[in-house]
Amino acid sequence: MSTAETSTWRFGDAAAYPQSVSGEFRTEPGGRGTLAFSASDDSPVFVPQLADMEARVDATIQDWHRWAESMSYDGRWQRAVRRSGLALKMLLAEDTGAIAAAATTSLPERMGGDKNWDYRFMWVRDASFTVDAFLHLGLHEEVQAAVTWPLGAVRRTAPTHNTDRLGRHGHH
Repeated sequence: MSTAETSTWRFGDAAAYPQSVSGEFRTEPGGRGTLAFSASDDSPVFVPQLADMEARVDATIQDWHRWAESMSYDGRWQRAVRRSGLALKMLLAEDTGAIAAAATTSLPERMGGDKNWDYRFMWVRDASFTVDAFLHLGLHEEVQAAVTWPLGAVRRTAPTHNTDRLGRHGHH
């Protein structure tokens, strides 16, 4: 395909190229635009209805509001602290409790540089700062998950002579 396929949607024009998609739209403060990409190599592509996508976004926003209300911070800069708590929560893997070192992965320290850190790992020192923040925010479930994950990882990978220190009563 040498030219773009252009489709019109209610927020403006979008163009699909072989290796990219582009488009633009304008919105006002408090406005909203919903955009979804659906792709597949060999299977049929499921394209959700706009109303379904917007309902899922609304449900997600409600869930995050509910979660944010569970924070028990009552000090200065409450709004900024809550937003920071949300950012930290998004680094916590729901299924394992691992805390990602950053929301990005494999970004070079500088363009063309040789230092390319992989932030998908949980760095114990950095995770300890996140756990401390969770404690100050009264987020006990997040603390439990974040502490349980590295203990389990050590238990699964530690040499036999160290595993006794992790288990209750000296065993697993």
